[in-house]
Amino acid sequence: MITTLLLCLIFLGPGYLIGTWLNLDRLRLPYALLYSYATYLVSFYLVAFMGWSAERMIDISLGQSIILLAILFFRGDIRRLYPARKLSFGTWQISAIPELIVGMVATIWLALVGPYLEIPTDVFEHLSRITDIRENIKHGGFSASFPWYSAVATALSYSGESIRQIIWPLTVALTTIFLLSIVSFARAIAASTALSSTGLWILLMASPVFTALLFGTSVFSYLRYYVFAPAFLPYLIYLLVGLVVVESMVNRRQAVSLTETTTTTGLGLFVSYIVHRQEALFIAVLVGTAVAYAVVVTLIKSRKSRTEKLSQSLGIWEILGVAGIPIVLICSVLFKFYGTEGESFLLINNVIDVGKFIGLDRQLL
Repeated sequence: MITTLLLCLIFLGPGYLIGTWLNLDRLRLPYALLYSYATYLVSFYLVAFMGWSAERMIDISLGQSIILLAILFFRGDIRRLYPARKLSFGTWQISAIPELIVGMVATIWLALVGPYLEIPTDVFEHLSRITDIRENIKHGGFSASFPWYSAVATALSYSGESIRQIIWPLTVALTTIFLLSIVSFARAIAASTALSSTGLWILLMASPVFTALLFGTSVFSYLRYYVFAPAFLPYLIYLLVGLVVVESMVNRRQAVSLTETTTTTGLGLFVSYIVHRQEALFIAVLVGTAVAYAVVVTLIKSRKSRTEKLSQSLGIWEILGVAGIPIVLICSVLFKFYGTEGESFLLINNVIDVGKFIGLDRQLL
């Protein structure tokens, strides 16, 4: 349990406080994960570069949280650590009850079914890598590789718990974080719609349920099969970047600033590229597509207003669309070209190996 709490501190603590400081009350949990993961990676490479012991990363994370708490206290923002989780829809308001229900149901569900340890499963490979890195740490070794496994191994070394003691509590914690983040995304999407109170309740409660039931690869549930994989948390970061980019460039009704969009996209690419590169590729394709869409829409609107001349200057996102359109076209051509060899080249165990598009070694993903 101590290991799980330490990992929650590393991957949620600093980011939650940074989100409070930056007034990121909307999507607080996904933003907490993004900023925490980014600060952890900086600490991870700093510790490896300086040759310090791996446990120093825990000390750095604790120090970051203490410093951020002090800043919030002196700024008078400490009360905002507990934001009023309410969204107004006319005369109706919704509180944090959906999150509480999802958290309790997820815990009860996982208590009944337990962690996914059936064969065949990759969980034993993930746990063995964590064990190997922990043994390396025990003998004074530490290297800047496998940041996710290193975080778990370092927390284990810090707490003194065994690998078997963390399987269930860490499964519960990571799965609950994933499902609560899905609820946050559903809230953000609902904010731009005119749902009734009943419709909003259905959306917030059905989103995590259908995610648990339908989201997966082939016959494997993502929540059950990949919970110890490096890709598990970065996928939430990909969804966060996707939502912010779409709101910024496609759904202009949402007031998403250019600074928030570029920061979120940049940090998302930074984290996902280091931890699990498939999500970085997803983000690149999504941003390219969104930018291309924004360019086309802007040009069409300008053409309607003036036959030969643009009625308004293009913004930074529209200018970047010149680069976004080729990215989308290249990815589409690669998919079409390699599609003829799908069974032998792209498909491995009925799963599309996206890394083959850009020459990535599957072992690095």
